[in-house]
Amino acid sequence: MNGAIETILTPLCQSLNWQPDLNQLDINSNETAIAGTLPTADVATAAFAALGLALDALHRARGGPHQRVTLSRRHASLAMRSADFLTIDGRAPTSWDPLTGYYKTGDNRWVYLHSNFQHHRIGTLALLGCDDNRDAVAAALRNWHAEEFETQASDRGLCVGMLRDREAWWQHPQRVALDASPVIDLHRALDTPGGALKVGAQPLSGVRVLDFSRVLAGPMAGRTLAENGATVMRVGADHLPTFESLAIDTGYSKISCHLDLRTPAGQRNLDRLLSEADIVIDGFRPGALEVLGYGRSQLQAKHPRLIHIGVSAYGDRGPWAGKRGFDSLVQAPTGLARAPTVGGDPVRLPCQPLDYLTGCFAAVAAVRALTLREQGDGVYNADLALARTANWLHTQHDAVGDEPAPIASNTEREHISSCLISTESEFGTLSSLAPPLSLSRTPWRWRAPQRLGSHAPQWPA
Repeated sequence: MNGAIETILTPLCQSLNWQPDLNQLDINSNETAIAGTLPTADVATAAFAALGLALDALHRARGGPHQRVTLSRRHASLAMRSADFLTIDGRAPTSWDPLTGYYKTGDNRWVYLHSNFQHHRIGTLALLGCDDNRDAVAAALRNWHAEEFETQASDRGLCVGMLRDREAWWQHPQRVALDASPVIDLHRALDTPGGALKVGAQPLSGVRVLDFSRVLAGPMAGRTLAENGATVMRVGADHLPTFESLAIDTGYSKISCHLDLRTPAGQRNLDRLLSEADIVIDGFRPGALEVLGYGRSQLQAKHPRLIHIGVSAYGDRGPWAGKRGFDSLVQAPTGLARAPTVGGDPVRLPCQPLDYLTGCFAAVAAVRALTLREQGDGVYNADLALARTANWLHTQHDAVGDEPAPIASNTEREHISSCLISTESEFGTLSSLAPPLSLSRTPWRWRAPQRLGSHAPQWPA
């Protein structure tokens, strides 16, 4: 393990009041696969190392054997763009809407529009009052000031972010509000007796997780738990939009049901699932499920052993609490996107570290909370936010410096065959990036993803 990884990993674990033995890590400190000077490989390796150590600690708390934790720096960096490697019958799916991207405004600043969901695209076009093409959008935005457009779009529930440099973001009240808590905000909620879980074939065998999330951090957290033995039920609904390719790539080893929580039948089915669940991953905007009667305090009043993991774009505090966002969008206001070169547009990061790091951290939080519950230390909840992860990424860059051996462009799939896995599924032959983390005695589990809503709303026997 190189010094940078340890510099990142040690305080990350300490923030969870936890001091694992780092000597059980076997890390190949090989080259990065992500372009640029940001230390993506080191932060990704540290995040997955924390996950592996947490899984081992839970397995031992349940009576299982001690394990070695193995990962490579290169594979961990690839995991920061996992969805880019998905192919279906040899073809890569298209997931980016043509209107998504950066545009210059009338005050010579830049805004990022995220229109991958159709209702966000329609809403943005309605606000601009223009035709459905990039030239028309660009012309319309020249009549706006960037911050005014960001504010009005956000007030309408649309996904827009004004490009800021780090200095401007560091003065923003939302950054200040987020930094009141650590990047993994794990906190004690309730008393409960421990010792409910018996040792299983994997660290999370017998654990039941309800995954209320769609894009991308929450679903990756659920997939990670499923890979390590949990029964993860992805809960969606027919009326909610999705990205099929992302649902496939984050759907390995999960089951999936559809429930309409606006109906009594949907609520009855969910109540039945909740009565036997251990963890809820809530990837909706803060307060969205509370309106339907399924907020954190409402759930735990009925199910006091339930662990709640909240994942959002900007968190549940500060002036942007509840604001919508996705990784590429959150990069813009938080100072992570690169400023434009002369005559060019701003540039997104060459991967989506906010989504994938936050997903990994959410899985770490869930596993640590299970361990603490198993030990009789109470029920813990966790809150995670893409923007808080952006803050953390900045500070880790300060701590360890630039990537020591930067590469000019991302490593492409033809050079990573050893990291890919082929799976036969109802969608066709899938090729995906394999999980970057291995445990010596409990290898990860891999099952083909299912179509959304294909499972009955009941736990398997």
